[in-house]
Amino acid sequence: MAIQIIASQKKHSIPSIKIKKLIRLISWAEDGKLPNSLSIVFLNNTAMRHINKRFLKHDYATDVISFDLSSKQSLEGEIYIGLDKAVVQAQEYNVSLSNEILRLVAHGFLHILGHTDDTIRKKNKMLKLGDFYISLLK
Repeated sequence: MAIQIIASQKKHSIPSIKIKKLIRLISWAEDGKLPNSLSIVFLNNTAMRHINKRFLKHDYATDVISFDLSSKQSLEGEIYIGLDKAVVQAQEYNVSLSNEILRLVAHGFLHILGHTDDTIRKKNKMLKLGDFYISLLK
């Protein structure tokens, strides 16, 4: 299992060890297998807006975008986290930045595993599932 965490900024601390534990926990619980390759990239609003516009045709910054690059033989993907958005959302939700980052990583990884949030009901289910897995880390 290769989990690569890429964060070019040094202003905020990224909970790398907890992220890797969370990915392993979700992997075993959801799919029974670990990802062969997973990149988690932390970006600013400008970069997130560019990726969102280029790949999803939405012209705004967002908090998380994931790409499932899996094949039948291997689980692979990329998760892009909008760190600027995570900072704002952590304040809005009155949680630590670490917790908000874990929530976004869980959400992105659940998408890679096939979960969708195209309805309010599915979105709420995904959020609760992500929160459940995060609670198991503590």
